Amino acid sequence: MASVSAQRVVFFGADRTPRFMTENTHINLGNLGPEEILIKIKLTTICRYDLQILQGRSKAKTPSVLGHEAVGEVVKVGSSLDDEAIKPGDRVSFSLYDSCFKCKFCQSGFHQKCISGFMYGQGTLSSHQGFSGCFASHVIVKRGTKLVKLPDNVSDKMAAPLNCAIATMAHATSMLPTEDAKNKTVLIQGAGLFGIYGCAMLHQAGYSKVYCTDYIAERLKLVNCFGGIPLDLRVKGNYPDDDSIDIVIEVCGNPAVIPEGVRVLKPGGVYMFVGLVNHNTSLNITVGQLIDKCLTVTGVDSYSPEHLEAGVDFIAKYSNKYPFENLVGPIFKLSNFDKAVKEAGNQRFLRVALEADC
Repeated sequence: MASVSAQRVVFFGADRTPRFMTENTHINLGNLGPEEILIKIKLTTICRYDLQILQGRSKAKTPSVLGHEAVGEVVKVGSSLDDEAIKPGDRVSFSLYDSCFKCKFCQSGFHQKCISGFMYGQGTLSSHQGFSGCFASHVIVKRGTKLVKLPDNVSDKMAAPLNCAIATMAHATSMLPTEDAKNKTVLIQGAGLFGIYGCAMLHQAGYSKVYCTDYIAERLKLVNCFGGIPLDLRVKGNYPDDDSIDIVIEVCGNPAVIPEGVRVLKPGGVYMFVGLVNHNTSLNITVGQLIDKCLTVTGVDSYSPEHLEAGVDFIAKYSNKYPFENLVGPIFKLSNFDKAVKEAGNQRFLRVALEADC
């Protein structure tokens, strides 16, 4: 049976030696299931969550292939999917999750909470022929995965992190009140990739001012380029006044920012949590503080298929207005995965990218 040459980075565990290994192998095309799609990864990026797993700060099944941010080209479509719109040769972004579209959560619009759902980059080598993550030359996705064709003006660098950060921010911004946006101010806590995308999306939505805070100077330089107003937290007192902000969006993953967020919110304001995904994180605020200001508190985890489409549409529409390509730094080969991880950990770039040797 026909096969294709393939490459993958196998993760053994943060406490193992070695932690990971790049290996060359093959994918048997004859073993592709009728409801599976083989995608060749053109470019993949290292997410903060991937770093946490590699550093032992978050858990993952092992042995596995990590990575979930990627852009790819369809190689083969399973026999029962021949009537689908996606065809071999299509360049695509794909959802983080494979969902059933039938359970009570999918039916309620929470496909990322599907009862039988699967997240790419979180499976062992026993699933998807050992190609269920994106730190590889290929990934095998299943019927319940949303695939979106990419227009030519969305480059691989623009597209690689799209199926994580901007799709999630499309979800987050869709939940915000849009009436009278021109008279409302927003504070984004964190100038990482989520924060930068948030600046651009809220600026285009018409909010009067979008502030974005961080400690890292290189990140803050990007804020202006994406419609935001940078606030350097290294400068004492460089923060909005009390009761001056309508909406605060946390995307930094640091609970220490929460008291300041509550302080600057106006009565009746909205506090949205996006980055505090660690289940052991506690909030250093009291219920009384929330009640006293009549605040609305909401959480956003990942996204549903329509948000991925919205993210692709946003990048395509504003590809000439915002320097999206600058959000991804150097590109490493999979064989240099250790160097890529070190560079990503230095936080000089919002994303570090990988491509296969083969």
